[in-house]
Amino acid sequence: MSRPAQRLAMASEWQVPAVSVRSLSKRFGATVALNDVSVDLMVGEVHCLLGENGAGKSTVGKILAGLFPADQGEIRLNGRPASFKSIAEARAHGVAMVFQELSLAPHLTVLENILLGAEGRGLFRLIASAQERGRCTAILRKYGVALDLDARVADLSMGQQQLVEIFKALAQDASILILDEPTAMLGIHEKQSLFEIIRQARDEGRAIVFVTHHVDEVVELADRVSLLKDGKLLETFAADGKIDPDHIIAKLTGGAAGREVKREVNRSAPNLEIRGLPMIDGSEGTITVHRGEIVGLYGIVGCGREDIAEALVGLRRIGPQQVLLEGNPFAVRSPAEALERGVAYLPSGRAANLVLPTRSIRENLTISRLGNFSTGGVLALPKEVLWAVDQLRRFATKFHHHDDSILSLSGGNQQKVMLARVLSNDAHLVVLEDPTAGVDIETKHQIHEALLERSARDGLSILFVSSDMLETIAVCDSIYAMYQGKIAGRWVGPTRADEGAIVRAILGSPG
Repeated sequence: MSRPAQRLAMASEWQVPAVSVRSLSKRFGATVALNDVSVDLMVGEVHCLLGENGAGKSTVGKILAGLFPADQGEIRLNGRPASFKSIAEARAHGVAMVFQELSLAPHLTVLENILLGAEGRGLFRLIASAQERGRCTAILRKYGVALDLDARVADLSMGQQQLVEIFKALAQDASILILDEPTAMLGIHEKQSLFEIIRQARDEGRAIVFVTHHVDEVVELADRVSLLKDGKLLETFAADGKIDPDHIIAKLTGGAAGREVKREVNRSAPNLEIRGLPMIDGSEGTITVHRGEIVGLYGIVGCGREDIAEALVGLRRIGPQQVLLEGNPFAVRSPAEALERGVAYLPSGRAANLVLPTRSIRENLTISRLGNFSTGGVLALPKEVLWAVDQLRRFATKFHHHDDSILSLSGGNQQKVMLARVLSNDAHLVVLEDPTAGVDIETKHQIHEALLERSARDGLSILFVSSDMLETIAVCDSIYAMYQGKIAGRWVGPTRADEGAIVRAILGSPG
């Protein structure tokens, strides 16, 4: 009998949760991360933890996984007191966590990563035995996943890397699996594949903790939900197929689910035109962004939306299509040249492409406009500080001091700094790729409001490239759906009623 099955039998016999957390508290300096949180994680359930950045969701998971200890409180594993001093000790007891920033070794193979830390006793080795290879092959086959065990992780897609991280935990017979924002960079197909694996792991008797910012994921996946805010548990409830997204959002933010009343946009003078794009019906079409308009490019990963965004800012060739900016031909060779011509760019992948990890919050914010604070090559630091602090407050960024490391901020607040950096440039067109990936509901609403305000107040045009359906509908004045490099449809003033048609379009369904 496997370890998960043994734990399932034990839990059933004792009639206790897989994990019980009682009065858990944790403080980081002056910040209270958890305040008297109690929650039960049941065998054979997906328990979603939902809340804003800094609410305490990931802190619960990291304490359970042995990353750091709680200041107060008690953890019981299958009815017995448990306190892990390291990730390795937690894994030895069947508790594994898949972190938002993946902990894979990119230069090693899939097989080597899955077995890393679980190799046979004796001399450390990277070449797995035939028995270990066979065990990994059997696990992949069991979950219906095709991964080349000899492929380098660095050569895999983000979705495939996420699967490797999860199978690393499953290969070690984890009975309690904690997933921290596992879908942040995944497309629709990758997300659904992940959900099927999670459901199968749950049905095998594992307790799944799913940390997410997406209410639609909670609706689709959760058996039980816990809402956290400012380190406190607001409520825990069973899903029972009756989750009300509006109730969740109101509980966490006091806001509404989305923007259903659309703005009037003056479409008389296009700011951006991309002509000669292939349409799904074989004709040619044009993507148009008017002044003050937010236009969405929506589709699954690899549909062509990223190619258009990157071509606009000089990261790739767009092909034979013609691009006009304010009626004039537009072609650049780099994002820096694009910015000089009034087009700013926020790429996806905050950690890899945006954040300067060795620099302060202030330096990360002002790096692209230091000339505004310099005279004769000499930086006027007080002027820079005043501007930076004003921008941080405008974007409701939670920070202690502007000279603290950017890594001292939560992921959502780091994203606010990156967005403030881009929007503070003197651009009249901004290209945004998944600007709210990995941020919480409240931060997402704040970012949406900032974009709506800038577009309405300053006439800023925004090309909004997103893999989040509800977000795209909520924030965009019009949406172009993409399928296999082609425009599959356009919706002006989109609402939730258009969701089904948009999904059909991006999946290539004629119905």
